[in-house]
Amino acid sequence: MKTISTISNGIAWPKGRKQDVALNLLSEWAESRHRRTRHCVILLTSAVSLILITIITIPHLDRVRTSAGNHLSQDKSQLALVQQALDRSNTLQLAGNKVNKANEFGDSLSGNFRRFLGETYQVLNSAGPGIALSSIHTEAKDGHVSIRCSGDASEYSVLAGFADRASGKPVQGSVVGTRPNALFAKEGVSFDFVKQVPL
Repeated sequence: MKTISTISNGIAWPKGRKQDVALNLLSEWAESRHRRTRHCVILLTSAVSLILITIITIPHLDRVRTSAGNHLSQDKSQLALVQQALDRSNTLQLAGNKVNKANEFGDSLSGNFRRFLGETYQVLNSAGPGIALSSIHTEAKDGHVSIRCSGDASEYSVLAGFADRASGKPVQGSVVGTRPNALFAKEGVSFDFVKQVPL
């Protein structure tokens, strides 16, 4: 069986060569379908990946947000405690100044008075972060300045640092009593401190 294929302008194809148009259309359709399928697979893979990343990330971000909120509320409560302690310290400092001014004995005692205030300020200024003084009593009697204070420390090492700074050189003061106090801090300590300095 001989078939002659012709080109659209009527010229006959050479013998032995056939053009199968249906086969070419089928291969183009298959290639086009393969491209669309590959494109759909890429889109589907991207969507599934995005969904998985979202599912994994949202609980972690929620934990981070909750943790940050907890830390913020703890920091706010600690800031409020420190502010209260600072207010009490300022009140005690003002009260100490009034008492100290009432004990002036004139120009001859001005040197002793400066020493009296200096020792009191040394104790007050030694109360850094983690220390809240609740009371301070300064008294000049029998040629000595006696300073007694009570307060709270966030932990024992903070109390030891306060005692070192407040005592001065040579060491003239000591912590005479401590008790646990978890209301101020987790490892909080309430304390009494005494310092005596000769005038």
